[in-house]
Amino acid sequence: MTPPIVYRITKGNLSHQTAILEDLFLHGMRGAIMSGGRNSGKSFTGIEFFAESIAQGATSLAFISPTFKLMNKFLDRYVGPEGIEPKRGPDCKIWRVFLPGTWHRQDQWYKLTTGQTIYFFTADRHEDFASVHMDAVWADEVGRFTDGAIGTAIENAYLRPHTKWFFSSTPYASHLRGRYYDMVTSPDKRPKDTVVYSIPSIENTYWWGEENITDAQDAMEDHEFRQKIMGEFALPEGLIFLVPSEQRLSKIPVGWSPERWYAGIDWGWTNPAACILAGRDVNGQIGVVGEWQAKKASTEEIATNVEIMIRTAGAQWKLRPEDVEVYADPSEPDRIDIARRAGLRIYEADNKVASGIARVQQYLRQGMWVLGDACPKLMKECDMYSYKEGTDVPVKEHDHGPDAMRYACMAMPHDAGVSVMKPVGTVRGPFDQY
Repeated sequence: MTPPIVYRITKGNLSHQTAILEDLFLHGMRGAIMSGGRNSGKSFTGIEFFAESIAQGATSLAFISPTFKLMNKFLDRYVGPEGIEPKRGPDCKIWRVFLPGTWHRQDQWYKLTTGQTIYFFTADRHEDFASVHMDAVWADEVGRFTDGAIGTAIENAYLRPHTKWFFSSTPYASHLRGRYYDMVTSPDKRPKDTVVYSIPSIENTYWWGEENITDAQDAMEDHEFRQKIMGEFALPEGLIFLVPSEQRLSKIPVGWSPERWYAGIDWGWTNPAACILAGRDVNGQIGVVGEWQAKKASTEEIATNVEIMIRTAGAQWKLRPEDVEVYADPSEPDRIDIARRAGLRIYEADNKVASGIARVQQYLRQGMWVLGDACPKLMKECDMYSYKEGTDVPVKEHDHGPDAMRYACMAMPHDAGVSVMKPVGTVRGPFDQY
């Protein structure tokens, strides 16, 4: 058998990279997850994974990136613009030496000189690779994927009995209470025949020295350093909205039928404007099913996109904008008037911050859930929205979606006659069978 390619790359010859490839190609594992700090060798390991898959007979390979923008950033770094003039530096050299070929950017595939093809997909369009048969699947920065995209990637990897798969990510980019977190930390929540490696940046001695680590630690908050450098799932101290993994759903619970609908809008310009859509059923069970965010959007553009979001996220209930009570940040009444003239059923929100936070926290304790695939930005912000150290004052960062959620929740009936919501429990994911 051809030795793993990692043995041939001097710069990338790290013990954990060798171990991952040996687990996959010598010890019979189907999949491997590498959760590591910045520059811990994740991308080099992925390139080596592809090269060894080809050496062992793979002809069709899939590379999955979170978004088109990130995919092109990766390819420009490792393959070179248009596949003609590689970017200077060792990164491109690694790819070009072990995966030589031509990058067809418009068609999103890369043809190796030896005849194999690497197809490129993005997780925000995971339906594109739902039933594509591949011999090897590499998903990069999978912590940024929605839970549904992770499930689709796993399903794809198991369409053929011999397919190998490799997931890589830095924990700081992940939904810290979502499926990626569960797969890394809980053996019973990942497919069998899967090996997991958690690698701190300092393991890559070619890149990190003691002085580099010290400089990074001095420049970062503790939780940021633990995530980005040490490769740990570390949440900020004083997190305001903790959404448990069992309340981050991949599908609507069976039988949930809202009787009233609410939306919250947090205005923005330089910072993004944000809107969330939530429903509340007759039993008091609340679900957040949609979101929209954008920077430098006029009020008219916000109103138009909120209407589109309502129709799209509420399609299974045939929801119309006039069915939804919209509550917006009251600090800009002129924008509320403009949005009302544009057709939204919009009102000034109750902007009592402390009581609003307490209301959202109560609803979360009682089982309010979020449709994670439909609200990835809200989930990411909830994992970072925190109090200033030693106070009950929120840090004015990562608060756009949370503020919109607070406005919507403050508008919901809140009296002793409302039944207590019960947690909906964990909804089985698309790869629980594996």
